[in-house]
Amino acid sequence: MIDLITRREKQLLYKDELGDVFLLLKYGEVFRYSKNVLRVIISLHSKAVQLRKSAVILNEDSTDDRLYIFDVNQRYLPQIIALGVFKRRPHKNGKWIKKMQKKLAHRIIPFNPILKKKGKLEVSERRNRNE
Repeated sequence: MIDLITRREKQLLYKDELGDVFLLLKYGEVFRYSKNVLRVIISLHSKAVQLRKSAVILNEDSTDDRLYIFDVNQRYLPQIIALGVFKRRPHKNGKWIKKMQKKLAHRIIPFNPILKKKGKLEVSERRNRNE
């Protein structure tokens, strides 16, 4: 998932208790389902309808909960992010995160990867090179 996003969108990255990385949006989450397919889980009906109208859906799964699950090609990630992105990262212990944990049925843990800058190495790579 990290290789699909830009530096500006890195604040949207979270992980669950198993260590799986996903993008957290205002109305749901996006995670890699297979090599070229992303799974989008949306909790708001109007956003699910908006995604259906955009004609980017490969497959739709149904649930008993009030969640909408779609499989989407990874090239449409910018359109999915545009459905509802945060201006700033929600507080890790805030009410909104707790509400989304309940809806999505897993923990939401902040994840902040170190992305490479052009010509600079990550801290972990510098240590390995010196050893």
